[in-house]
Amino acid sequence: MANINDYKLLRVKCERYYQELSKQTGTKVKSDNDKSRLGFYFFILDNLFGLAEADELIKHVTDTDFNTKLGEDRNDDCGIDAVYIDYEQNIINLLNFKYRDNFKLDSKQKLNDVINSTKYINAIYSGDIEDLEGKPKEFALKIKGLYDSKEVWKTNLYIVSNDTSPVDVNDKHIRNVVKGYDIEVNPISLSEITDLMSIRPEPINATLILPNDALMSYAENDLSTSRSYIARLKSSDVVRITCNNSKLRDQYDLEHYDELEDVQLDFSVLFDNVRGFVQKSKYNTNIYKSLEDNPSKFFMYNNGITIVAKDIKAIPVNGQSQMKITINNFQVLNGGQTVRTIHNFNKDNERNIIDYLSKSEVLVRMFMIDEEEGEVNKIAEYTNSQNTISAPDLRSLNQKQIELENYLREKKVNYVRKSGDIGKEDLDYEYTISMVRFGQLLFALSGNPEKSTSSKKSIFGKKYDEVFSDASNYLENSYSIIKNYHDIKAAYSRLAYESIDIKHYYILYLNDLYPKISTDTKIEILEKQIIDFKVEKETTAVRKMSKVPFKEALIEVLKNEIV
Repeated sequence: MANINDYKLLRVKCERYYQELSKQTGTKVKSDNDKSRLGFYFFILDNLFGLAEADELIKHVTDTDFNTKLGEDRNDDCGIDAVYIDYEQNIINLLNFKYRDNFKLDSKQKLNDVINSTKYINAIYSGDIEDLEGKPKEFALKIKGLYDSKEVWKTNLYIVSNDTSPVDVNDKHIRNVVKGYDIEVNPISLSEITDLMSIRPEPINATLILPNDALMSYAENDLSTSRSYIARLKSSDVVRITCNNSKLRDQYDLEHYDELEDVQLDFSVLFDNVRGFVQKSKYNTNIYKSLEDNPSKFFMYNNGITIVAKDIKAIPVNGQSQMKITINNFQVLNGGQTVRTIHNFNKDNERNIIDYLSKSEVLVRMFMIDEEEGEVNKIAEYTNSQNTISAPDLRSLNQKQIELENYLREKKVNYVRKSGDIGKEDLDYEYTISMVRFGQLLFALSGNPEKSTSSKKSIFGKKYDEVFSDASNYLENSYSIIKNYHDIKAAYSRLAYESIDIKHYYILYLNDLYPKISTDTKIEILEKQIIDFKVEKETTAVRKMSKVPFKEALIEVLKNEIV
């Protein structure tokens, strides 16, 4: 259960996020509670959806109080404080936020927060959205259009607060909401948030003893001194070596499994796991069900766990019939969902560790890695590629991204590779930019401004090596690209045109093509072209700009401008 120190740590995190919000937007509030509350929105939306830049965050927040404090219109949010539509996964995410100014050990999320959120959902389902205004209405119209389309869309309702424990999703009223509106309710309380707040952990070590037939060793060649291992490990041992009791982690000869009944997962073993914050999903449910229904077949039903360690030592014992393995400074790089679910299963019943987990086994890969060669990043990328992880998440540990972070750090740029990396305490930075945004800028500069907004998956997927090509000198040019991008946003603000991503990508691309024409002039030409460009059916400015003929016509106009 979460405690008062978890509450205090979250407050510190939220204050840092507020500082970043204030730095990027110029927002100022006096109350410390208001600062923490605004930062709480930023912290959660960054960790859930990777919204690392304040201007992106603001687009998705519909909360009345939040928008008022940022100087925007005061529109009724109808119980939904933020909306994030994932067009790649076809998921509509609705969020209800509550930030408590004081810690109470017995505080629990309120059922009424779920019920209150249905006002907005019901308005969309009934089509009665005319009374909505501002961003709530804009999102309602988008969602109504998605529901009316032929595509299948999933809807998540997140109930987010810093209460100690989550609302009971099995309550009959919530079940009725789930059934009536075909949505999934996901509570996120302080208990779930605590694992988002880890700092670089102290080294985690553990010791195992395994029979020879449960272990296979591997070395790259006969002369190699470092060996890796593939093991068949009991789920009860997975609990032990990843628990928050350092003595038990080394107690390889543990005879009484009931000593593991009350242990908790040490979340620091998941620090380098690319999945980040994973809510309950069908995969977790399937893992849980396999443990309960077929513990002896769990090994066959599960993809396994990948561990990387700075050092692995193995010595034969008991007449060489077994191996004693010590893994030092290790991380669970893949299989984080499996590890979490095994621990949750252990917590649900004190008999589970004996009746089920001691009788089930799981495949565990243990790799001794060379940091200098970037092996941990390659292992994370390749072993996770079989699962449904977003393309940017897979690339967040890629060596090119780490090099960019380090290079831009020296240039006083906060380059956010992973969710939760915002606001580094020891860096007085000039700009903040996410890895995803920078990839979109590079893609625009390569001649694709019209596709940059919608090509996140391909930029960090099949086109990755092309976009982040050494031939483009992306590393050396990164600071000037980022500065240019921020200058373009400032110009749009000054000229009072609608400032949206695809326009910024176009101007960045045109600045590279026609450096002698001023940015302001290009913006004026682009805005005029949006009005003048004719299409067969009436459509939005974004849809116009997403077409190749629009780009080609715009370039012709600029060529004539030079002449």
